Amino acid sequence: MTRLLLCLLVLGPAWASAQVIPSRAPQAPAVSPPGVDAASAKRTLASWFRGYEFVPTAADYQRLGPRLGPALVGLAEDTGLALTARARAVSAMTYAHDAATLGHLTGLLDAPSQPSILRRKAALALGQRAAEAAVSPLVDAFAGAGHDVFLREACARALRGIGPPAHAARETLFAIETAPSVRALLREGKQITGTHR
Repeated sequence: MTRLLLCLLVLGPAWASAQVIPSRAPQAPAVSPPGVDAASAKRTLASWFRGYEFVPTAADYQRLGPRLGPALVGLAEDTGLALTARARAVSAMTYAHDAATLGHLTGLLDAPSQPSILRRKAALALGQRAAEAAVSPLVDAFAGAGHDVFLREACARALRGIGPPAHAARETLFAIETAPSVRALLREGKQITGTHR
């Protein structure tokens, strides 16, 4: 019995250090290995967008390489997915730098038949991606938003984020806008010279 206790005392620290303690920190879901097609990238992204436990970083998106844009467009167009997952796909398009994804954002923003949340996410992503080139489509979407105050707010936020190249457009829209929340976004960070209502 004494030998057994002695062995346990001698081996105890080594045995304890060899124990694996499970981590409770959330880990990133697996990323499709290089060379996998857009369908696999789409499945990877869909798994990321199902919940909010995992928030992908820019590095996570970059690992998908040229498959990122087509996979995000595929998810955004998939009406079988939850609208929140589709909206996250549209927001993530800021990380895809291909022309087709940029064209998809512009088309989505210009499509009144699409859900407002997708158009709002497209406005914000387009403002970040295209900067000055986004001013015209954002102004058009703002003008065509009708009673959709939330879409006008998203366009105003995107225009505000563009900075000085959008100042003239913001001033023009401020002159015709009546909703206080939208007017505040158009005015924020810039002195509007038009008549205040």
